Amino acid sequence: MATTTSNPFEPPRTTDLDRADAPGPMVVSAEALRELAATAPWVRALASVTMLTIAIEAVRLIADLGHTAVATNSFIVILSTGGSIAISTLVLRVLRRYAAASARLRDGNTTALGPIIGAQASYFKLVSVLAAIGTGVYIFGLAIGIGSGRFFSWIYK
Repeated sequence: MATTTSNPFEPPRTTDLDRADAPGPMVVSAEALRELAATAPWVRALASVTMLTIAIEAVRLIADLGHTAVATNSFIVILSTGGSIAISTLVLRVLRRYAAASARLRDGNTTALGPIIGAQASYFKLVSVLAAIGTGVYIFGLAIGIGSGRFFSWIYK
């Protein structure tokens, strides 16, 4: 129910703001289904590269811990490399779910459409949260660097 006011530029008001799902089954064109099914090898490849990255990070962590003698440096190495491994693992989880659903769709199982769209949504949510956190950490570090005078110290040398 929309109500009117004296302001012609005011957006309409509604009393029912609940988000409702669209009635009926999800309808996707055959062309869109083919495109979603075609992503299966690409998503699998991306998942494989992510697994390789995790393995390299784990080996690097072990090698770095063998070379660090100071406990503070060890903590920093564990925190940074462990954080990278944790982030990669979260992304890998979503990619594997997407790859499995995409492979099922490629094999002709059209019920995999919902899981594919859900995996895409999870991927975009995860990446946006990680980007927001990364941007915040970068801005925080930049502010600390500028505030302490280390950021522009190369100018005064």
